[in-house]
Amino acid sequence: ATIRAAVEQVLGSYGIECAAIRGIFSADLKKDEAGIIAFAHERGVPFVTFSPEQLKRTPGEFEESEFVASHIGIGNVCGRSAVFGAMQFLKEESAYAKSQARIVQIIPKTIVHGVTVAAAMVVYKP
Repeated sequence: ATIRAAVEQVLGSYGIECAAIRGIFSADLKKDEAGIIAFAHERGVPFVTFSPEQLKRTPGEFEESEFVASHIGIGNVCGRSAVFGAMQFLKEESAYAKSQARIVQIIPKTIVHGVTVAAAMVVYKP
């Protein structure tokens, strides 16, 4: 319930419906997190985790935290996971579609009720 409320609040503040969620992404450290698993199940979307090495290679500018870096090995999990997760959807696209697409972090790291939320999306050139 806490995760749902935080996600709804953050997405709502950007005018985004929860129905737009296509996946929930995080670091491997969170792979057994019951609340995240339950929320993903409730939304009917995959919950996928990535290694710190994968997340380190994520392109973009992210707010870094020394505390997070000391525990996980990277200074930002939520923004990097959102972008890297969105990148996974491009793997299924044609070469042409990939050439027309870019990943945009639409919501930066935001903490609500102790839950850290970020969002990214695939944007295609018109």
